[in-house]
Amino acid sequence: MPPPQGEGGDPGLEPGEPGGALVSIRDSPHPAASATLRRPASPFGEGIGAPVLVAVGGLSGTGKSLLARALAADLAPAPGAVVLRSDVERKALFEKAETEKLPEHAYAAPVTARVYATVADKARRAVAAGHSAVVDAVFAKPEERKLMAQSAAALGARFFGLFLHADVSTRIARLGRRSLDASDADATIAQAQESYDLGSLQWTRIDASGTPDETLARARAALKLPASA
Repeated sequence: MPPPQGEGGDPGLEPGEPGGALVSIRDSPHPAASATLRRPASPFGEGIGAPVLVAVGGLSGTGKSLLARALAADLAPAPGAVVLRSDVERKALFEKAETEKLPEHAYAAPVTARVYATVADKARRAVAAGHSAVVDAVFAKPEERKLMAQSAAALGARFFGLFLHADVSTRIARLGRRSLDASDADATIAQAQESYDLGSLQWTRIDASGTPDETLARARAALKLPASA
């Protein structure tokens, strides 16, 4: 059975009761999401050096994790952004090794909602501490994408949403070359994701059909980062 829309193999950790719908910042039970949380002022103001929250979405096999890691090194302040990957968080939630395959129920909608609430909370904590954050997940549902924007807005930080796209044959080929990876996605999941209704997608779409370096260059341009040497 294909996984429910929303993750599909890009699996995540949140303390408290499992399950439940995605929560807004206002309703979040986490202290980091409270109205009293404020990120420290950057010595660079709102420009270079101010922490930002970047979300990298896309269906399985589009290269989200490679891009997230590459972008993290480019984001101020030094030494770069904290990377939060939903696959890793989901494995931690079930107390499994990153490369251990999870059972189907680990991808149920309530679990996936818990995963997104967790990565959003961790991203807020990172930004509040003065670090940029890059969140790597599928982000197939509008409410998942909205939660990331709300997380940045709650702290007065800039938010950038990138959504990678590549044709299904490219995605399947990439998934087939994976080994020892935290994602449980395979060709069956990639094919099932083609039927996802992404809803209104307001994030910047990034062509990820080429090499990782080409995708990185497009993402850097979208974020208006200086060109790599």
